[in-house]
Amino acid sequence: MRASLFLSLMLAVLWGLPAEAQSRSARERCIAMEGTGAERIDACSRAIASGLVTGRQLSVALTNRAASYTLMDQHALALADYDRAIEIDPRFVEARLQRAGFFVARGQPDQSMADLDRAVQLEPENADARRARGTTHQILGYAARAKGQIDLATAHYNGSLDDYGEAIRLSPSSWLGFYDRAVALEQLGQFEAAIADYNEILVRRPDEHMTYDVQVRRCKAGLRVGQLELALRDCTDALGYRFIDARPLLYRAAILLRQGNADAALQDIAASWRYYGDAQAMFVRGVARLRMGDVAGGERDIGMARAQDSAAVQEMVDLGVEP
Repeated sequence: MRASLFLSLMLAVLWGLPAEAQSRSARERCIAMEGTGAERIDACSRAIASGLVTGRQLSVALTNRAASYTLMDQHALALADYDRAIEIDPRFVEARLQRAGFFVARGQPDQSMADLDRAVQLEPENADARRARGTTHQILGYAARAKGQIDLATAHYNGSLDDYGEAIRLSPSSWLGFYDRAVALEQLGQFEAAIADYNEILVRRPDEHMTYDVQVRRCKAGLRVGQLELALRDCTDALGYRFIDARPLLYRAAILLRQGNADAALQDIAASWRYYGDAQAMFVRGVARLRMGDVAGGERDIGMARAQDSAAVQEMVDLGVEP
């Protein structure tokens, strides 16, 4: 879900350079990451080859070139530049954060933790470093849970909560840390705490796409803990956006079923299939059909849904939708 997770967060790197006239343009284009990927690589390569940048400045140039190589899928060259940037300046936190993001994007989150631990050690008040490490803990938690390593998964989720909490302390006006922590809290089954964080996000008025996502997530969390009126309001509000997906319709159908309104639930499920029909929608439709007296149709839907994705069906059962 989050393949380029850190790159979008960490591409902006501050750089102050002397103004030698003969190579100023290349250095400026390198710092600003202007132009196409090939043009950015060319600018940074010229700055690096000029011999006019050393130490931290050279590390920055290498880091920016590595980011451009990464975006152009030239991964071996990117990693070589990240490695060299950190070798030149081991205290340059941005290079460590970007290399950590590189490893995560390549499906190697374990390799990112050393860089993230060092980044936090170097700059314990860096909210981005805290969020990046929290996210990596979360990814490792997903992986451990999928392998049935519940204790390890819980340890990683708790590590993510610690880091997100610090990110919130360091940048309390931002909704980013609250969002990350809310998702981690849901993974730990702490849905009421997640709802509290979603509330904090909405107070901070994020853009409409994030507002939509938060309302849908809060709807689902409210459904999970039986706050049906909150959940119904959120999913209904989410349906008012010009961009929607199947989730608010699916969750609202589940709410309506729990409130005894199977007919309205069927209408929402029918509407959700315009966006995406999966095992969860089929299961909810089957339960609604049973409630409406269509035993054959309901049992057929439920059986097909369980055969298609039993784990997805169990999630709907956990949300209170049962035959």
